Amino acid sequence: MIDKDRCADMSPAARRYARTFLPAMLAYALAVVALSHVVRQLHPPAWASIPLALVPMAPLLLALRAYLVFFRAMDELQRRIQSEAMLIAMGLVGFGSLAYGFLEGFADFPRLQVIFVFPAMILVWGLATGIVARRYR
Repeated sequence: MIDKDRCADMSPAARRYARTFLPAMLAYALAVVALSHVVRQLHPPAWASIPLALVPMAPLLLALRAYLVFFRAMDELQRRIQSEAMLIAMGLVGFGSLAYGFLEGFADFPRLQVIFVFPAMILVWGLATGIVARRYR
């Protein structure tokens, strides 16, 4: 599951992050699967749909907290790299989703679900982190 040699190379902050982030993401995945099952099998009433739909947000908030604690433990260079990468991701995905919204509204492009914006931001953030980090090597 977790490579012991790789863990030995990790800082204490990174190990703490892995110990808190990974279970939160596992809980998130399980919550999404459980929610899907409950909705498909039990057909809950409309009033119960709102709190049920928000259940996966709880583990995501725990994952965010884990990242914030890790971010605060980073050295200045790592914080700068992460901050620049987040700004790039926010800008690209934000402007991209705004542009796509105009295309939906004025050029009859197909509608996209808003649920894809955050995963797109995380993906672009990861790519931008690699690009920004190379600048500081």
